[in-house]
This record gives sequence, C-alpha cells and structure tokens, in this order.
Amino acid sequence: MTAKNNDVLYNAAVLGIIAGATVGSSPVSGASYATLVANAEAVALQIDTAIATDATITGAAGVPAIPTTAALQGNQLAKSGLMFQLCASVWAGKNVQGVVPAVEITALVAYYTAAIAAIQVT
Repeated sequence: MTAKNNDVLYNAAVLGIIAGATVGSSPVSGASYATLVANAEAVALQIDTAIATDATITGAAGVPAIPTTAALQGNQLAKSGLMFQLCASVWAGKNVQGVVPAVEITALVAYYTAAIAAIQVT
C-alpha cells in the first residue's frame, strides 16, 4: 500500500468518489464495483498527493492523529466531510477513470483549500 499524506482525506475522497459515481444506480455486478473502487483509489491518491500533510488532522506517516482535543476532532470531521462532499459532487453520476487530468485535481484541491480557510474550530 502506498503511503499517504493524509489518510483521513484519502479515505474521504475514496468514499466520496464512490458515492458520487453510484448516485441513482443499481448494483450491476461485483466486478464493475471492484473496478470502480480501484479507480476511486487511484484518483484519491492523486488528490492526496496534491495536498501536503496536514498536522491539524494527521500524525506521523500520514496516519490520522489521535483526536485528543476538540480541535483535532473538529478538524478531522470538518475536513473529511468537506473532501467527501467535494468528491461526491464532482463525480456525481460520472464514470470514474483511474487517472484524472491534473487540471481537475488542481481545481478540486483549490476548492478544498479555499473552503478550509472558512472552517472555525476552537
């Protein structure tokens, strides 16, 4: 498994991409969903690579920081929720490919970065 900058954001991206891509769909086959999951993981890795390690949610080696304070927990919940929703919106009803053009990743990360500036966690 590839080391991540932020497991919290990577996981939220994987789940958001899958949620968006399956909006309104019915299960077809296990094989098609296995492909979707593999493609979502590849795209989430692109997103994670574009976001530097975030000490407000992540500990050593990209693993989630233990939420020992309200601020850590608040940041983890807010930032992972934001990433999930952004990915679900971007990939709503779309066929997820394993590689996304860098311009799309850059745009998603820009939205994420702008939105986290508005997060108030004390």
